[in-house]
Amino acid sequence: MQKNATMKKEVIFLDRDGTINVDHGYTYKVEDWEFTDKAPQALKELQDAGFSLCVVTNQSGIGHDLYTTKDMEKLHEHMRSELAKDGVVIEAIAFCPHHREAGCNCRKPKTAMIKQIEKEIGSIDYTKSWTIGDKFADVELGNNAGTKTILIKSQYWNDVDLKELSKKPNEIVNNLFEAAQIICNK
Repeated sequence: MQKNATMKKEVIFLDRDGTINVDHGYTYKVEDWEFTDKAPQALKELQDAGFSLCVVTNQSGIGHDLYTTKDMEKLHEHMRSELAKDGVVIEAIAFCPHHREAGCNCRKPKTAMIKQIEKEIGSIDYTKSWTIGDKFADVELGNNAGTKTILIKSQYWNDVDLKELSKKPNEIVNNLFEAAQIICNK
């Protein structure tokens, strides 16, 4: 699907830890980077289907002085470099560096990171876009932005917790690869 400059982009908003990479808890060192199962292949399929790939990630470890923005940027460069080997381009990355209690307006599920990405890449068709992540905040972010949502099963929630969500995700999957299969086959 070829897009011209006046068309709105269809975007996959991706959480990072637990979605693209294995969540080791505050992942910020290159040596700790590990893709989730078939993540590069999944991202390639989504990109080949015409989606722009963008990362939206809460990085509270910066706000807690566990690592620096420079550490995170080095890890993002590594991620982009590794994905480029498979022909995958992450068009934009937005992050919230604040700790959970900071009361900022960029931390998911608030939409400031999505608006930042739109400023960077251009107009977005939210109704044809997706938000994928492993936490309820990712689903709520997608709902707040008006995208479809996919929740990846993780240690951060269970079926009882899921009943508490006011708006359920469009799909629940085991990993990013399954999410890509669903999106690409719609």
